[in-house]
Amino acid sequence: MNVSVVTVNYKTPLLTEALVRQLSKISLISRIIVVDNSADLSPELFEGLPKPILVRSRENIGYGRAVNHGIAHVETEWVLVINPDVRLDEASLARLLEAAASYGAPLAGPRFYWDDSHTFRLPPATGMSLWHSIGARTAQSYMPDAHLFSFYWQIRHDRFWQASEPFYEPFLSGACLLINMDRIFPSGGRLFDERFFMYYEDTDLCLQTLLGGQTPICVPGAEVVHYYNQAPAAESHKQAMMQASESQFFQKYYEALPDLHLGRQEPLVDCEDLGTIEAPPALAYSGNPAGGRRRGGLFFEMAFNPFFCPFAQAVVENDGFAVPAHIWEQLPSSATYFARFRKFQGPAGKIWKWIKR
Repeated sequence: MNVSVVTVNYKTPLLTEALVRQLSKISLISRIIVVDNSADLSPELFEGLPKPILVRSRENIGYGRAVNHGIAHVETEWVLVINPDVRLDEASLARLLEAAASYGAPLAGPRFYWDDSHTFRLPPATGMSLWHSIGARTAQSYMPDAHLFSFYWQIRHDRFWQASEPFYEPFLSGACLLINMDRIFPSGGRLFDERFFMYYEDTDLCLQTLLGGQTPICVPGAEVVHYYNQAPAAESHKQAMMQASESQFFQKYYEALPDLHLGRQEPLVDCEDLGTIEAPPALAYSGNPAGGRRRGGLFFEMAFNPFFCPFAQAVVENDGFAVPAHIWEQLPSSATYFARFRKFQGPAGKIWKWIKR
């Protein structure tokens, strides 16, 4: 089985070049289509490489539309949509292909690590639905909802990372997504809904697959690296685009997101506030780490919100942990972070909060 690859460059020429050079060494890949959404790629970047096809765009036409332009050059049954900031090896691609073919899955995705050393595990794709949105909003205001929403994400994350065989997963990340074009589009068509300029196009595709009676799968044996926060846009601009796409998602499936009147707001879970800091804090676990490991492990977890939906996770080998320097450098400044230690399938303990200078 041969695979075509589609990737979109937007002001990440070095990452795109590195990705193309890596993928060109994978024998399963027959063609690499690079859609240049920022006109900063030169054909000379790919000299000597037999597989790349460069598709130029005069302007930023949006991620989903750019992928669709790349799909127009695909002639194989299988296509891999991948971000420039993802690194994938041949073994992982082979496992994705084998599992997708064996299970008859139209979509297959890997599990992601944040860094090359595989220190941090990244969460499953968040996805979206009306009940999820309501839960996230009430979790910001009421203590019971904060605890229960956090519990839901603990269960989902633990299931995601403890599985050893391919499993059904309702939402997969578009950062690295293997697609069977014959199953998705038996009569041809576009891959992504172009109403989503950026973000939610993968959520929409997975949901369309589910509503069509087909099942996306996650393949534990396929584990790739997804570097965080590599796109050049300001964090505020990313948030604005995400909110616009979320509104588009709810207009498509629910006509509109209802206005929730939450009434009185209660305080959330208590946190130890470390203030504004310049370097990663060294945090210590105050419980019983040995007992936690006997039941499957002790983890350090970090999130953007106090109910940890979603979170990145590192396995803890001793009583303390500090975010590695190479991870710390990738974190946006002026953002608020939350951290905790948690036993496997157990309750979380103390929560720390800080702002990165």
